[in-house]
Amino acid sequence: MLEVTKELSIESDNRGRMYVRCYSYRYIGRVPRSHVLLKYHNRHDDPDEYHHRVYNPATGEQLFHENIQRYQFPTFPEVLDELEFLARDL
Repeated sequence: MLEVTKELSIESDNRGRMYVRCYSYRYIGRVPRSHVLLKYHNRHDDPDEYHHRVYNPATGEQLFHENIQRYQFPTFPEVLDELEFLARDL
């Protein structure tokens, strides 16, 4: 299961052109009846600070954490691939 949360705002530039900005991201992957397997998210107080975390599915203990840049934030299919890989033996 993958929970996806994205918060968006409609903004305009100095020429009056409107655009959509996604300022909050969160992917939380888990297997039913198990602990969280992975998280990708950005911080609410700094929307340009991103985190990637991997957890032990049996205990919920964090096994891995890295700070990543906006350009490194994975696409939805990449998160699904990682979740499938982490859940392969469960």
